[in-house]
Amino acid sequence: MRSATPPGLTNPRRYLRPETALFTLVLAAMVGMPALSVDMSLPALSVITTALGARPALGGLTISVLLVGFGFTQLVFGPLADRYGRRPVLLLGLVLFWIAGALCGLSLNLPMLLAARLLQGVGAAAGTVLAFAIVRDCFEGAAARTRLAYVSAVMNLGPVIAPVIGAFVLEFAGWRGIFGVLTAIGLVLWVVVALAMPETIRARDPRAMQLGGLLANYARAFAHRRALAHMLLGALLFGDLFSFISGSPLVYINHFGLSSREFALIFAVTSGGLMAGSLVVGKFDHGRLGRLFMPAGIMLTGLAGCTMLALHVLGLLGVANSVVLLVLNAFACGLAFPNATHGAIDPFPDMAGVASALNGALRMAGGALSSALMAALYDGSPLAMASGIAAFGLAAIGLWARHIRARPLPA
Repeated sequence: MRSATPPGLTNPRRYLRPETALFTLVLAAMVGMPALSVDMSLPALSVITTALGARPALGGLTISVLLVGFGFTQLVFGPLADRYGRRPVLLLGLVLFWIAGALCGLSLNLPMLLAARLLQGVGAAAGTVLAFAIVRDCFEGAAARTRLAYVSAVMNLGPVIAPVIGAFVLEFAGWRGIFGVLTAIGLVLWVVVALAMPETIRARDPRAMQLGGLLANYARAFAHRRALAHMLLGALLFGDLFSFISGSPLVYINHFGLSSREFALIFAVTSGGLMAGSLVVGKFDHGRLGRLFMPAGIMLTGLAGCTMLALHVLGLLGVANSVVLLVLNAFACGLAFPNATHGAIDPFPDMAGVASALNGALRMAGGALSSALMAALYDGSPLAMASGIAAFGLAAIGLWARHIRARPLPA
């Protein structure tokens, strides 16, 4: 591990040290901004559309436009950070995030809200891309994988607690209060970054935002077979998770007839499995044991998905055994994600922003593909969800066996 404090810094004691828990917590909060923005608003979607005089079915657009803004602008923030440094781009993104949150809370109609949510997604993208780039700036090898695992574990608290917080705020402060809380989160993070986050980039790339340099950097990332394989692996794991995220409300509420509160509990327990997998990697990723986590996680995702699909075909899939398999699948993804992220970014210390941006964009593509498949294939039963988890899990196994197994990560 090396220090992230740049040479010549006049007062290094004012900045957070990369090895501290608080530094990891700040990075996790930045990575978790998109999930918080989505999940806190879920309990209020119908209330928002009613208050703004729109059809309830249009509430989902407030999620879609945020994800559009988040997905595409990652590819811009990464090169910007390689050119100008992490701190200024982070501060820009956080400013956009909390301004957008305030505009959401002040919206008078649905088009205004959608525009503000698009901007909110743009702002959230900076934190996600640069948190992973900062880890690459500061850590190498097993230390980097451990830090990524802890960032992922803290980040995965979002889906567990965000809907609960959103419901609580909705009850006491209305739907505009939810966006007020998001604005406050963005503002607090901006202050923390401005006052305490060090600049971690070691050398800025003056060509990073020139068209030739930008295309060359992305071409270099695509040409690195091991890194690209890890990026695609992350996309497949994201697709696996989005098969659950997109399909589970239809399966458990419409098919199994559970209440929204019962479904929220299932969602929280499954998210807890994802967090537990990341914590295991953070605690035990050392030497030979650490090398087993990614293949073990990948194999378990395929096993969980195929078992769920087989039980459905046999007419034996119920609430209890499906939840057990979903938690196992999420735990397996938690085991594999930190190593997949490390393998995607580690080969590019001089352009970690570009690598992190491309990694994030491919993951969003995997999630979008999975969501589209769930919408197209849903037939009123768990078939689409189970098939999606099985298909993405088996594809991940194939990718690992063909392109990653022979190229192990550095210790």
